[in-house]
Amino acid sequence: MPWIIRMGVAVRPVERVEIEAAAVYQNWKSAQQITVSNVNLTLKSTGNPILPDDQTITDDIVLPQGYADAWSLRLGGDAELTDFLTVRAGTYYETSAIPPEVVTVTLVDGKKWGLATGMSALIKDRISIDFGFIQSFIATQHITNSTYRRIEVPVDLVAVGFNGEPLQIREGQVVGNGTLSSSVTVGSLGVTYLWGKKQSEM
Repeated sequence: MPWIIRMGVAVRPVERVEIEAAAVYQNWKSAQQITVSNVNLTLKSTGNPILPDDQTITDDIVLPQGYADAWSLRLGGDAELTDFLTVRAGTYYETSAIPPEVVTVTLVDGKKWGLATGMSALIKDRISIDFGFIQSFIATQHITNSTYRRIEVPVDLVAVGFNGEPLQIREGQVVGNGTLSSSVTVGSLGVTYLWGKKQSEM
């Protein structure tokens, strides 16, 4: 995982209102590839006369990532409308750690921004009901220069069956070009029981 720098500041313009601004920097550039080692994959011959024996693949599998550093700006706040009801809202903007040329359909990412809201209700000083909702919008990308390729195990029946050469993993055709878009919607609901003294007694 990359190292991350976070900084922020919070102010209370009035007693029951808090506003916070934050910035985050993530060193995703350190993740250039993922290597899967100690591979031991066996392909069964299933009685094929050209491949009379099972074939075992032991090559490392290298998954190129090519990530870039990313940063984000965040702004939010909450307001205590009463002693028992607090409302929250916020927004954010974030750059993408995945450059367009290495984006894939398994992880569609891009520059994004979002809006969030939430609230907490305190019942009888003991039970807190918390609700949250966030909608993120990810920019549509039209990718024509993808470097992401599928992983293949080409089978040369002559080389493997007659010459005894081992199977090897190689990169196949480019599969990352196209128009990609996505969005993320998350909702949450939680219930918390508060132990100890009641809020009214504190």
